[in-house]
Amino acid sequence: MCSLTLETVKPQDGKFDFELSPNKRINVRVSSIPALQKSDKSIKLVLRLLGNNTKLSNLRDLGMDPRNLAILQRIGNEPNGMIVLTGPTGSGKTTTNNAVLLDSYRNNPNRNFHTIEEPVEIMHEGMTHTECGEHLSFADALRALLRQDPDVIYVGEIRDLETADLAYKAAMTGHLVLTTLHTNNAHESIDRLAREGINPGIIATNTTALVAQRLVRSLCPHCKKQYRFSTDSDRVALYGANRLFKGDSEHILYKASGTGCTHCGVDSGGLKGRRGVLEILELTPVIQEAILNGMSPFLLRRSSIADGSFRDLWDDGLRLVLEGVVSFEELEHELKPYMNDRASGIKAPVLVQHAGHAPPASAAPIRQLPNL
Repeated sequence: MCSLTLETVKPQDGKFDFELSPNKRINVRVSSIPALQKSDKSIKLVLRLLGNNTKLSNLRDLGMDPRNLAILQRIGNEPNGMIVLTGPTGSGKTTTNNAVLLDSYRNNPNRNFHTIEEPVEIMHEGMTHTECGEHLSFADALRALLRQDPDVIYVGEIRDLETADLAYKAAMTGHLVLTTLHTNNAHESIDRLAREGINPGIIATNTTALVAQRLVRSLCPHCKKQYRFSTDSDRVALYGANRLFKGDSEHILYKASGTGCTHCGVDSGGLKGRRGVLEILELTPVIQEAILNGMSPFLLRRSSIADGSFRDLWDDGLRLVLEGVVSFEELEHELKPYMNDRASGIKAPVLVQHAGHAPPASAAPIRQLPNL
């Protein structure tokens, strides 16, 4: 049954589902907003299809880098802390968060799992789900939930200071909290949370990890075209120094056929399906100390990429290029330019590798977070 009575004068959100077969049910999220067509009033509708693919409930089946997979499995089973997943609308944040939740549940089903969402997208056996909306805010639902002794909480989105403050209080008092935020990368989330009003000290000491994600279209395995990396001199010059290529320009890579085939469709351009590209910033003691010392997230990101301690979205995407899963063109379409955080001419500060040690004299001066 559809939970949306369509109005043409105000934005609305709703959902409905339908059954394709006894084993296949499709959930549809609907968003509407008033629009004008010449002098006539109209509405713009966006429908998002959510299938019941059981593979999406298993972290191991999402095609992640083994290193990222191990991190998500580990932090999803920690007793407390905050895990923030960020990215634009439609980047797969909900799918990844649900996979982390289910992995945690499979390892410890005796814990009390509760999700707060608007709307509830995926329901799981063994978990309680609360739907927010016009009469129940995230903050009110979270405030009430904290009186019910939950162990693992999923907050659909941090939208305001009150929700952020309550979520961090939950993380500080023995709960594992998963949530989402809208920023461009993992490091920008630090500044965003600080600007929401959360003390940088609380962010540093109570955040377990910040995860950024994008979805990129995959190459059709049946019609993708093979070529040698060395034949693309511009990209060799740009990406060839990345540690994944090891200075070797003779790798065999793939690109879309441009025409498609019977497997991916003649109008697909040679693309079929999507894969997630992730970056994970764990707040280790070194990162915590940098934040507490006032290093800006921008410099922290650039420094971590420069010294190889942080693998960004491009590093994960280039892994998929080497595996023949996606093309350079798709990464360039979905991600910010490769050199944005690798540009020469700006020296990033050297991070202290052991907590409590002073930075070397040659390190660039630490820059303070902006006044908030």
